[in-house]
Amino acid sequence: MTENPDAVVIGSGPNGLVAANMLADEGWDVLVLEAQPEPGGAVRSGELTKPGFVHDRFSAFYPLAAASPVVRGLHLEDFGLRWRRAPLALAHPTPDGACAVLSTDLDETAASLDNYAPGDGAAWRELYAQWQRAGRHLIDALLTPFPPVRAGGRLAAALGPREWARFARFVLLPVRAMADDSFRGTGGALLLAGNTLHTDLGPEQTLGGMFGWVLASLGQEHGFPVPEGGSSRLTDALVRRLEARGGRVVCSTPVTAIEVRGRRAVAVRTAHGDEIGVRRAVLADVGAPALYGSLVRPEHLPPRILDGMRRFRYDHATVKIDWALDAKVPWSAEPAGRAGTVHLGDSLDHLTEYSAQLVTGHVPARPFVLHRPARAHAADARSRGCQSREWRGERRDGSAAPAADLPAHRRTRASRDTDPRAVPRVGVRPPRRRRARRLRRQRRPRRALRRAPSQGFGVAEYRYPELSDAKTKVTRASPRRRWAGGSGR
Repeated sequence: MTENPDAVVIGSGPNGLVAANMLADEGWDVLVLEAQPEPGGAVRSGELTKPGFVHDRFSAFYPLAAASPVVRGLHLEDFGLRWRRAPLALAHPTPDGACAVLSTDLDETAASLDNYAPGDGAAWRELYAQWQRAGRHLIDALLTPFPPVRAGGRLAAALGPREWARFARFVLLPVRAMADDSFRGTGGALLLAGNTLHTDLGPEQTLGGMFGWVLASLGQEHGFPVPEGGSSRLTDALVRRLEARGGRVVCSTPVTAIEVRGRRAVAVRTAHGDEIGVRRAVLADVGAPALYGSLVRPEHLPPRILDGMRRFRYDHATVKIDWALDAKVPWSAEPAGRAGTVHLGDSLDHLTEYSAQLVTGHVPARPFVLHRPARAHAADARSRGCQSREWRGERRDGSAAPAADLPAHRRTRASRDTDPRAVPRVGVRPPRRRRARRLRRQRRPRRALRRAPSQGFGVAEYRYPELSDAKTKVTRASPRRRWAGGSGR
């Protein structure tokens, strides 16, 4: 590789692809380098158990993608993405036979909580009304660089001066305190606590209540949407959009070093021995230890970064188990069969015990289980055709799909070279402007560069008990980065 793009993005996870698209929208020539054979990072899917069953490898549902103005502004539906939603976003059955549900129908959510204690439905309506007043501005504050001055100002204006102190206390509450303030039964507490555990915060930790409230309110407003055909379809749409604007994604190309000269990142080195110069920026969609521990040499880093990395640690490991089932799960609680996500935890005390065992370095005796039925794009794939065949360049009837209907990273080299509809490899540079206009255009990409990496998604939690006599396939048991506001689970 000898080209010198405006920007090199290291890693093709969702954060990197969103950032690459935003820079391409500003006229930058963007090159994305991915170490793995396919792009997507934690947003990938595949046939992991039996042919025809498509499983999400890591993250599975994306409520923040539906809420993020940045992601909505990309119009990924124009590039093949189709969102699907289950009848219920979430169900949490309890041993007494009841079931708390999170539905986009506010009445249905409230009715399920009233089954635990009369009046809890009205309490949820009050919490959701608070979300309707402040939620949009709170999401903007979470997804913009710190400090979120503008978004924070809009949030303060929406609340009004009389509510500032009360809301400040509200967002600091642990889940247990928030539930005690709002509900008399266990249903509402379990809805909040189960969503909080997606963020690796326990029921007794400060800020846990706010994150549970945010995720539950997003589910109430948007559901927990999933890409039709598996999470790889979201990655495919991001790649298609980037290619349509002249950007490129090159896989199987690990970056081993970022070259810094004169306090500027000027090039990247790959494992193949190439040095790729960059004209304007290098973005790294990788873990902090990889960026500050190997890609950038220590002499180029300030002491506070090095000191911070010595104390850096990942959160608790997650185990994911994929199943190929020959029938639906026979839930005793009927709403669980209609939910796209099912939480399994007996009580708030059980979730506190589970979190405490993780914090103290013990394997939980009774883990918190997050069940994601894959029937929307896997379990009934035999009757609808295996979607993964489309990803390999075939239609469901077995005929070949046109090469241009596939993103470039899924085409063969011959199809890219001969297809007249294939996008050009080099982006079109913006026309020259008068000096004042040119300076304004130069400022805009810098703003995009600061914002883009924070607009993204997270890695879904899959926590299952150890089932020694079951036929399972463990596909992942590894540390996971701390959730950072812009993720979806």
